[in-house]
Amino acid sequence: MIKRQAILEHNAPCRQSAGALRLALTLFALALTTAFFIAKTAHGALYSGSGQSLPSSPATLRWQLVNPVTNMDLRDVHMVSPTDGWAVGDGGTLLHYNGTAWSPSSSISTSDTLVDVFMLSPTNGYIVGWNNNAGGDVFHYNGITWNLEFTSTVTLNRVDATGPNDVWVCGLARIYHWNGAQWSLSYTQPGGENIFGIQMVSPTEGWATGALGLTLHYLNGTWSVYTPRPVSNTLYDLFFRTPDDGWSIGFTSTTYIARYDGAQWTRAYTSTYHLDRIFMLSPTDGWATGSVPSTIVHYDGTAFTPVDNPTGQGLHGIYMLSASDGWIVGDAGTMLHYADDGTPSVTPTSTPTATPTGTATTQPAETGTASPTSTAITTTTATATAMPQACSIQFTDVPPDSTFYAYVQCLACRGIMSGYECGGVGEPCDGQNNPYFRPGYNITRGQLSKIVSNAAGFNDTPSGQSFEDVAPNSTFYLYIERMTSRGVMGGYPCGGAGEPCNPPMNRPYFRPQNNATRGQISKIVSNAAGFNDTPAGQSFEDVAPSNPFYIWIGRLAGRNIMGGYQCGGAGEPCNPPANRPYFRPQNNATRGQVSKIVSNAFFPSCQTR
Repeated sequence: MIKRQAILEHNAPCRQSAGALRLALTLFALALTTAFFIAKTAHGALYSGSGQSLPSSPATLRWQLVNPVTNMDLRDVHMVSPTDGWAVGDGGTLLHYNGTAWSPSSSISTSDTLVDVFMLSPTNGYIVGWNNNAGGDVFHYNGITWNLEFTSTVTLNRVDATGPNDVWVCGLARIYHWNGAQWSLSYTQPGGENIFGIQMVSPTEGWATGALGLTLHYLNGTWSVYTPRPVSNTLYDLFFRTPDDGWSIGFTSTTYIARYDGAQWTRAYTSTYHLDRIFMLSPTDGWATGSVPSTIVHYDGTAFTPVDNPTGQGLHGIYMLSASDGWIVGDAGTMLHYADDGTPSVTPTSTPTATPTGTATTQPAETGTASPTSTAITTTTATATAMPQACSIQFTDVPPDSTFYAYVQCLACRGIMSGYECGGVGEPCDGQNNPYFRPGYNITRGQLSKIVSNAAGFNDTPSGQSFEDVAPNSTFYLYIERMTSRGVMGGYPCGGAGEPCNPPMNRPYFRPQNNATRGQISKIVSNAAGFNDTPAGQSFEDVAPSNPFYIWIGRLAGRNIMGGYQCGGAGEPCNPPANRPYFRPQNNATRGQVSKIVSNAFFPSCQTR
């Protein structure tokens, strides 16, 4: 049995608002020869009849912005597996995920507003969209291309299926069915109320929700209106984790969440957050999102609580692969990935002992793509320690012959950087169950603040809130505030896209989820370490004295903390007679590179044993 979600109205009465909503998918496998029920969500996480989630969740997780590949609004996302997924949106936008990156797909030809995507398998799926004639289209995927299969005279909002010969779509007062041979009208809602969400629990039972609390029940071939309606507001989404545990969600001025216990629907929660999408992993683990304003909340079995949201864009679709892996899509190409935040949970076996000390100095603040708000900093000067550390930490992906081995060991054995538990996708456990370091992963500004703050020995307890997007309950709040109070890192003025000014504070934004570049890192590390000399000459072809990072790159290069790349590569010609190397200041930096930079800056000649 397979699970789906609902959608916002597309221009009343026949079309509803562009805040289109998406039904989170779940797959139920029914054991026909036994009464024991095992449910499997469409994202692959298994649940027993007791409703308990089998996979475990890593300790450090957060929603992170992914670099957009389109500026079109995205309406829905469906992941077949961690390495195969689809997202759809306005103007015929279709994106495909290959396990590494999202990219536009040319396998569909349409200008429709694509509002929902549902995959039965990697080679069989459906998309519904709004066409230019106030009607709806259904596209079918055959493993190679998406082809138009059915057109209705009313807008279509959602699609769900229990198998290739049992596919359902809902829309403006209509529900259509595919039986493997043809599409046919299955139900018409008297009064013309819009139907926004549909989910089939089995081939003989299903549910649909819509305007003004409309709730429909499909049983043994017949759709009927459930009475009394659980709530009076429009229900945009529903989610059945098991046949006797269902949820529906929607709002007018207030959000109402209703729950089905196998016998009846009751109003379970009321919220001031405008929530319109819901995805339940287990009785104590679920998510809901809202588009006006942009909101993400987590359900812990008791309450829905807001969590860090790295974007201000409207959010329209959520899909959870597991308790530690999920995706959200939204306006302007917004894509969020729920995963480890780079502050790993593996505990080092040694105790951190190196604490740099030093004197204060003042330098200009960090420069980003927008003008930072801080203008001066106070830093400390690092004092090196070369005392050997007794340490037994080993990382499967950083063997002794790795370029970064010594630097990773130096920081890991001091508790400054750590790793990720083995057993994840592409990270099998070895005989010792050693963790993974992921040296090739990019580092973000939030992650960097923690690493550098800890390496520099900053240990004060900050108060207040300096940045609009770094609340006191944020993962990196402590470290960002420590760096900010010393002027080592700054922020970006409010007022840009997705970063509104909120009076009276009008705080700047830190952008903790943005990747940190080599130029930015040179400045942050140099300032945190207290380097204040004035470099002379030009060491790198692409870092002239006029470069905004020249002084900090020069300070680190002069100490052999950072180096460059030999000239002669693509786009990096050698210019005689100096034939200088290239620094590539705009390139993102990886965890492996940062381990080397931080180790060299704060712990030169570092030794472990």
